Amino acid sequence: MSNQESQEEEREVLCSIYDSDECFKEQSPTSFTYRIGEVGEPKSFLVEITWGEGYPDELPTINLDTFYNRHITVESKEALTAALRQEAESFVGSPMTYSLFEFAKERGEELVAVAVDSVTSSEPVSLYTVRS
Repeated sequence: MSNQESQEEEREVLCSIYDSDECFKEQSPTSFTYRIGEVGEPKSFLVEITWGEGYPDELPTINLDTFYNRHITVESKEALTAALRQEAESFVGSPMTYSLFEFAKERGEELVAVAVDSVTSSEPVSLYTVRS
């Protein structure tokens, strides 16, 4: 089976699995997002996975640099992205988007929680506060 055929099959499976899940969005035939946590919660975040032409024989692009994730520290995004990439390594050659979203649901909140807790325990910062 070609990579393109594998991608089409995986896309159909993802859309079937997440059919009524409001957290899942198909951005394009090769790009998908999943929101972990409830909207407005400090530990909520969005994972975007995009397939290149060589996917699933190569790693997808994992992106957490979205507007939705503006409340998450750079360190938390880097830690979560690294954990997702490490998890993805074990799936190279087979469909992995569902597994990565599930991994993010299971482990993501704990990785984000450490940084969010340290930020929320410090003084509140207004959007209009200027820091030097």
